[in-house]
Amino acid sequence: MTKPKAYRNICDVIVPNDCCVGCGICAGICPSHVLEMKLNEYGEYQPLEARAGCLPACDLCFRSCPFWNQDDNEDTLAKAAFGNEPGINHSGEIGFHLDSYVGYSNVDGHRVHGASGGLATWLLETMLGEGLVDHVICVVHNPDPKRLYKFSVLHSVDEIRGASRSCYYPVELSEVIDYILQHEGDYAIIGLPCFLKGLRLAARSSARLRRRMKFLLGLVCGQQKSTFFAAYLCALKGGDPRHMDYCCFRVKDQNRRANDFGFSFNCSEGAVRSDTIYWTEGMREAWSNGLFKLNACNYCDDVYAELADVTFMDAWLNRYIEDPAGTNIVLFRNSILRDLALKYSSESLIHLEPLSIECVVKSQQAVLDTKHARLANRLRLAKVMGRKYLPIKRVSPSRFDPISLFERFLEQSVNSNSKKLMAGPGIIEGRARLNQKIRAPLFLLRLIERCRRRLTIWISALGMLKNE
Repeated sequence: MTKPKAYRNICDVIVPNDCCVGCGICAGICPSHVLEMKLNEYGEYQPLEARAGCLPACDLCFRSCPFWNQDDNEDTLAKAAFGNEPGINHSGEIGFHLDSYVGYSNVDGHRVHGASGGLATWLLETMLGEGLVDHVICVVHNPDPKRLYKFSVLHSVDEIRGASRSCYYPVELSEVIDYILQHEGDYAIIGLPCFLKGLRLAARSSARLRRRMKFLLGLVCGQQKSTFFAAYLCALKGGDPRHMDYCCFRVKDQNRRANDFGFSFNCSEGAVRSDTIYWTEGMREAWSNGLFKLNACNYCDDVYAELADVTFMDAWLNRYIEDPAGTNIVLFRNSILRDLALKYSSESLIHLEPLSIECVVKSQQAVLDTKHARLANRLRLAKVMGRKYLPIKRVSPSRFDPISLFERFLEQSVNSNSKKLMAGPGIIEGRARLNQKIRAPLFLLRLIERCRRRLTIWISALGMLKNE
């Protein structure tokens, strides 16, 4: 692939076509430091051309972009990374894989303070302690109220432990990539599927990045959110998000199931200074309906972070959901990390049980439906509506189906309006207008879904009667 002659950089095509996921890799890898990451009016990170100096022959930002049409996709990149692992397997849902387990950490504090079973925290600490890496890069709280989370380079077990829990808030990698390029050492990076794809792509063009980036750890992802998601949840509970200076997305309650986690916040001003809203109290509705979702996420087909050496996810299976402490599913593609985990499992520092690939798939079935089956409809809708740029995906556009296309149109309308209405009149007023504006399309979506379910039941019942 060579740089398209019509474009200086990705600000000319990816950003205008709303296909930027805000990973920041383009800005971090830019040799002229032309690009900078800024939050736009919708609370999403995007690169902008902050200064002159873009090199005419340079195409690094294109080659590092996970949503630019590369010669390689997740399958070919993963084959290059893991294809030589003895015993490696491949499936269409989860990509390459060695072994999968379910479990949790027994180390003090890991499970209590982690998003689920604490195994990601345990592995990062152990990799550092064993000397497999010198530095760990992950998301941490940030004291800046306009940027509540960020990627940071961590050097100690205490720093890693303070960075546990998931974050549904925009972050970007430009600063830490610049740090890696300037500082020797072996690095482990934990992130979302599209971020890891961008890192794999960037490493193909940068020998320094390739040499220093030793391990990539992945998290299953359904969608990314703008800053408006946190603001909306804060406002739902009576807080004033304009004065929110802290939030946490995975608060556990011992009286609730593992999947009924909470979002807590602190505000410096307002009638409600701090509180917690749980998944079943409004968080689920905002998440499931795609409010404040990045548009690029509508065109992603990687659920299981297929380019990660190891992927972590919640054990959303009936057997484990009842445990409020939380449980991890871990999918290994790298035998070094798998053997390290099995070693410590035998010493009871962590608890691991083998889990079938079928159960791994079942645990994330809702996300698979969104990113695979519905993606095919979104791709068809994009073609019907004449989108000027659309990333090429492994999922093919579906056949023409007016009902499915109408569903995806309603879905994207809700997503788009959620951002525009919150950005327009302000956070507090926007929340009220948003709830009014999205009521009708959400009603239609639910009506179509109910009709589909009933039709499926009727067809199944008719089939049973016919067989009898």
